[in-house]
Amino acid sequence: MGIRQKVAEEFGSSPNKQGKLGKQHEEDVVVTPLRAGNYHEDLASSLFCGVFPGDGWSGRMEDRCIPVVIQDGIYLPYENVLNYESFAVRIQEDEIPNMIKILRGLNETEVRFKLANVQRIWQRFLYRDSVLLEAERQKTVRDSVADWATAILQLSEDDVFATFLQVLNYKLHNDPWRQELVHRKKDYGLPRECLIRTG
Repeated sequence: MGIRQKVAEEFGSSPNKQGKLGKQHEEDVVVTPLRAGNYHEDLASSLFCGVFPGDGWSGRMEDRCIPVVIQDGIYLPYENVLNYESFAVRIQEDEIPNMIKILRGLNETEVRFKLANVQRIWQRFLYRDSVLLEAERQKTVRDSVADWATAILQLSEDDVFATFLQVLNYKLHNDPWRQELVHRKKDYGLPRECLIRTG
């Protein structure tokens, strides 16, 4: 959809084919097509990271930085239940030239609030069981467990599959046509700080 190209044209930190940086390049902003060897660590240590449409899922929720969503007209996972404003920033495509100004305009309290909620919710976007299966496969093949697998093994919060089931349960009890039929429950297993407020 050309969004990555627009962001690179404005804020690119790597020279383009003509050898030029982005029009609004800033030293503390990294927008690059180059993939670093420590890609996930770079994202985890970043304050913000982009969520752009493309051929695959570019969620960034599991990277533990504040997601900056630029996807006009596209709903994100569980957006009908989770309040993305509590842990992400949504920017319209035509606001891309103002993106850095918008992000720098967030005050410290807002940033801390969003980062705290990212910490509460990031595991809900992680396919932990699939990652653990890969860790087990590598253990069988190499007779060792990589550091990342050891870290994943220690996670105990609900993952994407549990969240999917909780969202279905939430919808079961909160869809308007059901509200008169069933007694509403108060706890669905979802983080209250990140839920959309209903009624």
